[in-house]
Amino acid sequence: MVLISRRRVLQSVPAAAVAVALPTGTAVAAKAPVDPLARSRWAGLVGSSFTARSATSTWSARLAAVEDLSGSPGSDRRYALRFTSTTASPEGTYGLSRPGFAATPLHLVPGHGGTTWTAVVNRL
Repeated sequence: MVLISRRRVLQSVPAAAVAVALPTGTAVAAKAPVDPLARSRWAGLVGSSFTARSATSTWSARLAAVEDLSGSPGSDRRYALRFTSTTASPEGTYGLSRPGFAATPLHLVPGHGGTTWTAVVNRL
């Protein structure tokens, strides 16, 4: 019976083949996944138009502001998004998207005039 060990197999592989399989020394950092609810993801898009889509309707909204919640100024996890639109839509959960921006579901609550909506993100 012939026993073949890993050591024997590795010793028989030419050095050139091992060199090809090794990394070149340039480390490639793994890209951290983007948090869809991070304030920093929304902050640069103030003034941009979004499509708000639910099971029953689709309408366009503009991100008017990213605002602090009381007690957590500048927090990436606690903030409010303010949207404006000329379309009146009811309170509900809408997938907000735009080109190059993956759809993100948010619960939008209309303001008194019916042309503003607020989404509160409060992740303690």
